[in-house]
Amino acid sequence: MQEHSGVVERAGEKKWRDKTFFNFKLVDEDTLYLTGEKDLGVKEGDKVEFKYELFNERPNVKSLEVVGSGPVNKAKKSAGKAANDYKKKDDYWTQKAEDDKTRQVIISYQAANKTAVDIVKMALEQEAISLSTAKAKKFDALMQVVDEVTDTIFEKYQNAGVPKEVGEESPPKSGSLDD
Repeated sequence: MQEHSGVVERAGEKKWRDKTFFNFKLVDEDTLYLTGEKDLGVKEGDKVEFKYELFNERPNVKSLEVVGSGPVNKAKKSAGKAANDYKKKDDYWTQKAEDDKTRQVIISYQAANKTAVDIVKMALEQEAISLSTAKAKKFDALMQVVDEVTDTIFEKYQNAGVPKEVGEESPPKSGSLDD
């Protein structure tokens, strides 16, 4: 059994299947302490000392004593929480933007690879390219050609959205693979 104390920020109850279950939350904590069907009479601002046990990773209060009371400074708590939530949301969107960039690069590479496979297939059918005559080396040669074409397509289209610097060539505007 663990001992704990603090000031009650919020006391609540929940009805479920014709029963009422009670709980409370302390200032500056996210933990919800459960009292079961026992209404221990705690209210906002009560300073409490209590003992609890964890059951299914949830703290169940076994005994509680109100040792004082006072107002909960809601303005300070809510302002701090709002600023903290904003930072968490800002971090979330910053991380999401980074993840989206990485994901987009992967998608672009996959698209370049699919296009390269189609181009190499068409070039082989039209006998525009030939592979090694040794059967054992054909697969390696084919993969090398696909990789080279993939890289060429990927690099050209990755740079397509980059603004042109003075003296630099324009990125391709069509699907040409001229080098």
